Amino acid sequence: ITIAKSEAARHGYVDGPDSLSLNPNFVHKGTAGHVEVTIVHPLNTFLSQIISSIVPESTTRAVATTVGKTDACMISLAPTGTGIEVQNAVVSMDGCGVFANSDGTANPNQSIKVSGNTLTVDCVWSHGAIDATVGTELIVDEDCEVVEGVTTMDDPFENLAVPTYAGCNIGTSGQNSANQLSGTLSNVGGSGNLSAPTVICGGIKINAGDTLTVEPGVYILDAGDLDISGGATLNATGVTFIMAGDASDGYGGATINGGATINWSAPTLVDYDNSGLVDAGIDNYMGSNYTNYTGIALYQSAPAPAGGGVGRDISLNGGANANVSGAVYVPENDISFGGNGEVMPSGCLQLVGQTVSFGGSAQIQNECSMYGGNPVNYGAAPGLVE
Repeated sequence: ITIAKSEAARHGYVDGPDSLSLNPNFVHKGTAGHVEVTIVHPLNTFLSQIISSIVPESTTRAVATTVGKTDACMISLAPTGTGIEVQNAVVSMDGCGVFANSDGTANPNQSIKVSGNTLTVDCVWSHGAIDATVGTELIVDEDCEVVEGVTTMDDPFENLAVPTYAGCNIGTSGQNSANQLSGTLSNVGGSGNLSAPTVICGGIKINAGDTLTVEPGVYILDAGDLDISGGATLNATGVTFIMAGDASDGYGGATINGGATINWSAPTLVDYDNSGLVDAGIDNYMGSNYTNYTGIALYQSAPAPAGGGVGRDISLNGGANANVSGAVYVPENDISFGGNGEVMPSGCLQLVGQTVSFGGSAQIQNECSMYGGNPVNYGAAPGLVE
């Protein structure tokens, strides 16, 4: 009732003269569990008071329920500490929300923290506490709430796996230094062939002034990084990068330095359909088996040594511009965007890591139809039925 009165007050309801009643188990079309709110408002009249002492009233009502889940563009999997932080940055997410699994409540380790500028987003849910001023630092859609203390959510990509591979198409097995590449990076099975990965041992390094165009496909960086220098350019349409390795060789991270330009999109559902690997009429985002990386731009494999550290995190540093479409999935490590680094408008982007932090601006959208929809979702979205 408190929440209903607060919402009604935004539309002119005055508690006292107006009255509100709430039925939390209303039956709509034979189904219970809907919420019915009825508001009665006395009408100010003049002539009717001369002939009657009865005050006429106006009545309005609404019935609501949950209508599916809320899409998320950003999820922190960290169980403690600050999971999501936006500091001195302007981050806008259109059509999606954020969720943090951390149980952090005490300053300075609240689960979600926003300070300095703004995070504009549909919905914000957190297992722990949220440290932000709602309405100025944290701006949410009027149909959503800022919710704390909710149950943690499962890892949305926990069943994703690394495809079986052996040997190196580029580089040398066990090599830990990066391969300096420019020009065109060819897919071992031919451009657009998604049935077998191209294996790069030692990672990729793009030097300042160089441009690397990657043919559509799946690329495994075995025991190596994706390292893009300032002033370098990466063009990768229909590309999944998988960072893999083992306890002896380790595995890499990704660093995009200031002044770099990134145009990168994950394989679409149509790409996989054209390869004969899925049926676009049946399968959805990520298809039906782990060899389908629809919508996955970057996957850092697990289990891998947890705890982050230099060389394992994913970072976009100051001055870099990145247009990335698809999911960036780093289940054991962190994703960060440094000062003046900008995530430019992208049709579809999900960031899933231990922690996610912004010190630079970002515009993130949730137009994911080319991937069969957004599978990263939580909670339940409200909707009116009467």
